[in-house]
Amino acid sequence: MSDPKAAPSELPLPFRVGLESLARLDQADFERVTLAVSTVQSSLPVLARTIGKSLPTVEDPMALANTLLSLCQASTDERFSLEVIAEGAEIAHVEQFRLLLRADALVALARAARVSLANENNYATSSTVSNVRYLFDEDASPLAGAVVVTNIRIGYWDAEEQRTFEVACDADDLRDLQSSIDRALLKIEHLEEMLGRADEVTVRPFTSTDDEAAL
Repeated sequence: MSDPKAAPSELPLPFRVGLESLARLDQADFERVTLAVSTVQSSLPVLARTIGKSLPTVEDPMALANTLLSLCQASTDERFSLEVIAEGAEIAHVEQFRLLLRADALVALARAARVSLANENNYATSSTVSNVRYLFDEDASPLAGAVVVTNIRIGYWDAEEQRTFEVACDADDLRDLQSSIDRALLKIEHLEEMLGRADEVTVRPFTSTDDEAAL
């Protein structure tokens, strides 16, 4: 996590863009966006879309959403100083800024992000490459036939950096993997149904679904 007391010029670009957007908000803007995000708990993409609708003049709602989420997470750090950040970013409406970061839905989303990433390794990306391997005998003479091999590359984050590993699969392996993924998705669906019946909100901080896109 970035230093909570770092100057805006020292922060990663998305945070600087987000802080610059906050600095341009007047009191009415803060009140409007605080009200808008008060009901958002489902995901970061939904938060960004909500911000974009409530503040149409903001050029990069995702950067602002990321900044708010990161600041909300950082606010639990004893080194965190909202006043230092507000002063450095020239945010005039400090109390409205404070209220925005304390919005229940934003706090819940920040907590969900922290809990979701509290693992030894976290998934980042994936890609596949399939190739045909022709058969040759011991004398390097071609044989009639070939095999198709697919390499799956998984990118993940550990405590220090993003890493990757690869595994080779044939068609049967891929079908077995697909079966495991389908089973995992079915479990998630059932668990979310159980949460819904218990009046609990399922928070998927980094997921954007078709249903959410309709919001």
